[in-house]
Amino acid sequence: MTQQKYLWIFPTLLHAWIWKDMSRDLAAKTGLRPLFIITTEEDRKFWENQFGEPLDAEVAVHFDYLGYALDGGDSTEPPAALAARAVAYEKRHAITLMRDMVLGCRHIGRGFVLGGQGHPTSHVSKGMTQRLAVQTCLAIADDFEALAVKYPPGLMLVGGGGGGVYMKSACLIVRREGLPFRSLVHSRFANTYLWADSEFEESEWFRALLGAQPTPSPDEVARVMETMAPTGLSVVGFAAMRQEARWQSIAKRITLAYLRYFYGRWRGYRKSRVGVTPGSNARMMIRQRLDRKRLDRIAIARIGDLPDHLKVVYFPLQTEPEQSLNVLSPEHTNQLATAVELALSLPADAVLAIKEHPYQIGRRTAHYYDTLKKIPNVVFLNTHEPSIDVIKRADLVAVITSSAGYEAAVLGKPVLHFGRHGQALDLDHVYPMTGFANMGRITEILADDSEEATEKRRRDGARYYLTVEKHGLDMSSFRAHGRKDRPTPAELAEISASLLKTLPNDGTKLCA
Repeated sequence: MTQQKYLWIFPTLLHAWIWKDMSRDLAAKTGLRPLFIITTEEDRKFWENQFGEPLDAEVAVHFDYLGYALDGGDSTEPPAALAARAVAYEKRHAITLMRDMVLGCRHIGRGFVLGGQGHPTSHVSKGMTQRLAVQTCLAIADDFEALAVKYPPGLMLVGGGGGGVYMKSACLIVRREGLPFRSLVHSRFANTYLWADSEFEESEWFRALLGAQPTPSPDEVARVMETMAPTGLSVVGFAAMRQEARWQSIAKRITLAYLRYFYGRWRGYRKSRVGVTPGSNARMMIRQRLDRKRLDRIAIARIGDLPDHLKVVYFPLQTEPEQSLNVLSPEHTNQLATAVELALSLPADAVLAIKEHPYQIGRRTAHYYDTLKKIPNVVFLNTHEPSIDVIKRADLVAVITSSAGYEAAVLGKPVLHFGRHGQALDLDHVYPMTGFANMGRITEILADDSEEATEKRRRDGARYYLTVEKHGLDMSSFRAHGRKDRPTPAELAEISASLLKTLPNDGTKLCA
């Protein structure tokens, strides 16, 4: 008798309207029994009552790893035994706990996030030690192993992400068993999404389609070049951030943060116990105001004012702690060191243009900005300078995992990609940087500015964009963000089909 296999679903609130109906649809098409893996009992109530009907799925309220860490872990375990267990786990999965799990958690791994030391703290992060970090990783790994015995997975489905302390060990289980993993991730363009097959947001399915995509015509290349628009903050988003930086708004937000915290403590909510403290959150809100003023004084360069004879290497700073950096690029996260090494590696006719990410303001130290400002061949761009304009002026774009690298690649700009993972690495003009050892290639890349090389990069970039456009899940018409109502039958069919076509046999034999 064949053992029942399960569809492991880690639903996210960002697209909460998808998962309930989608789980039912996928169960019918794959033969897998849905298992919702959620974090709290409050989440259970939400999913069971959503749309006014019961949830036709098993539910597992996940091990509270942050609460476990806050309570001190297991103090009775001998240190030598803990170390032996940890090393055995690392060897079995070819990882290190610190880089591959701890780094991706903004509570347990906060000490490693050097560029985000202004991020709010929690009681968990304040009391973190090596023993607690290691023990917590192993405890959640053990919990997932037990879950896999009780509910054998046939497919793991994530609403974006997949790494860190929370889910890395689950990813390692399905990888070890050779089971499919799918994560709904933003393609970096417009409102189009892709189903990644790893926690690093890569897809072999997309890679094959990119290889089969025909060379675009000149008209198609021209359309892509004209269509490209920034994928970051909108004008409305900038306006909202300016409003939030007013002292009156800051006072209101701080008051609400304290009220939510004390209400949550009174009701026994997990978030108020293990989440950021209201005091550290308040201090960050004030820093956001002060740092915005600081950047207005020191980040004053405009890309249009740079002399034409200078070559520009653009390095956009990323937010941290954030999955896009700490999970997608566990091997390379130190942005300050990267900026320094880039500046040292530039030829004499080039400058390094650096721009802060608006969402990061308030999370870095004053020393961070002062260090960058003092480097002789660095120009600190105004934070309101549109990134897409900087990319168009740049001769080379350097990123770790930033979306600016994808935009630059599509626009035909050469890209240095310091992260070891990323779909953009499928393009010839996106150069993998394995640390700082191969920085010497920068001069060679900057010298290759022939019209023939430029046209090839543009064709390849357009080919990538057209592949996303043709095969991605376009959610523009779905009103996806903040949506409350359930998907229509047509929307559900489109979402499910976009996933099933990436699976072996369209997912029809997963239960076998």
